[in-house]
Amino acid sequence: MTLDEQLAFFQTNQYLFYPTALTKDEVGRLNEAIDRNRRDHPALWSSGVRMQSVQCFLEMPETDFLVRHPSFFPAAKRILNDDIVFSEFSIMIRAGGQKEGSVEGWHRDFTPNDKNPHGVSALSPIFYLTDVDETTARYSLIPASNRIETPPAKIKEESEDRVNEKQMFGPAGSCILVNSGLWHCGRWGAGPRERRTIHMYLQPSNIPPVSNHNIFPRRLWDVKDPEQRKFYSHYNPITRAVVDDYAAKR
Repeated sequence: MTLDEQLAFFQTNQYLFYPTALTKDEVGRLNEAIDRNRRDHPALWSSGVRMQSVQCFLEMPETDFLVRHPSFFPAAKRILNDDIVFSEFSIMIRAGGQKEGSVEGWHRDFTPNDKNPHGVSALSPIFYLTDVDETTARYSLIPASNRIETPPAKIKEESEDRVNEKQMFGPAGSCILVNSGLWHCGRWGAGPRERRTIHMYLQPSNIPPVSNHNIFPRRLWDVKDPEQRKFYSHYNPITRAVVDDYAAKR
């Protein structure tokens, strides 16, 4: 789609899907970086069938290019009226071999932002680093549900399937750009393969930071480029403490 067509689709559905955002080589290098980070910094990762790290970003410069990736970033800038800043980064690994059809909590991350023409409080780019199909864990959403106040209705009482639900299948290298106010969930898969995803939040600068999980790496905000400094300068409290301590010691 052209950029204008992307924006029109987003206005109607509140998400976009890019099936070939990353090359096979890029996916391979990212997975190698994740394996290295898990080996060298296991304390940065949770354990169990849903493994996640919000601080791996500190030691993974290989992922920096994803934050403003050309697949989704032109649309993201327009959706947020060119007032766009970084807010959060994490990596998630969901195990295979789970109960087919089970879900992890239908929810929406934010309520609508009436100061944005699309109602967006935050955008979430999500990159698939493994193939995602009906046998694996997958991201599921309800298009255009960002202004619905209650969880989406079940199609049948005995089922977890929801009205208008769209399960987001795609190959490794796919990217989803979603209004984080959409109702969504994580679905589990019964097949043996794990699912690897990279998640980010981008937001308008005129609302407070949407989370306090990440420490923004210094390599991104301690730079000469004023545009990059601005993009990474919407510090959450934990990053603000690190930045202030660094400045005091210079």
